[in-house]
Amino acid sequence: PRVGGSPTSHHVKGMAADIRISGVTPEEVAKYAESIGIQRIGLYDNFVHIGSATTKSFWLGHEHKKVETFGGAPAAEAKTVEVTLPVLKKGAKGDCVRVMQTLLIAQGYGIVADGSFGAKTDNALRCFQEDVELEADGSCGKATWSKLLGVVP
Repeated sequence: PRVGGSPTSHHVKGMAADIRISGVTPEEVAKYAESIGIQRIGLYDNFVHIGSATTKSFWLGHEHKKVETFGGAPAAEAKTVEVTLPVLKKGAKGDCVRVMQTLLIAQGYGIVADGSFGAKTDNALRCFQEDVELEADGSCGKATWSKLLGVVP
């Protein structure tokens, strides 16, 4: 597979993503993910693994050293953490596009997470936007990111 994992990996199934955000440390990303209730988080040197799970599993690095917290307050007590995600449109390329595609795949849209925002991704995004009652404009901005991530804006 293109993601470099085993055929049964959660990455391949659209149930996990490795995230890097320019200008934000992996520790800050892990803390924010915890604060919004994500239950499966792995903190690595230069990225954060986020997966879908109903039971809590936090770890550090490739050794999978278990940790109880990354310092993110529970969602009810969370302080505001500002993370700016780019507005993505048809023609965009890169890791943020791949994250958006992975989130669309996790929602059941049959596309490939290749990091290239082409016609199939555009169509999937517009269908998602319609399904969640957003304007189906094919632009992944704040409202669309919020729905994809399950975050209340």
